[in-house]
Amino acid sequence: MQFIVVRGPERRMREIERYLYAGQSVISEPVPNMFGSHMVIVESQSDNAQYVADRLMSGMFGAVVFDTREDADNYIAGEM
Repeated sequence: MQFIVVRGPERRMREIERYLYAGQSVISEPVPNMFGSHMVIVESQSDNAQYVADRLMSGMFGAVVFDTREDADNYIAGEM
């Protein structure tokens, strides 16, 4: 299992679901960061998290893959 922190404008947070495949879901509420965008965490049950992150980036979202939920949470905390 891997986790993807996805960053984008608040108005686009609902669009993230369209980029996901079976076995992936948004597992956090959008939180604002100090740069004016919002972030959510996507959980990926499969090993294709980097592929999904690349797909999200092609849609003009920021996306970073982490191996643990703790690392993803720490990344978000560091952006607040």
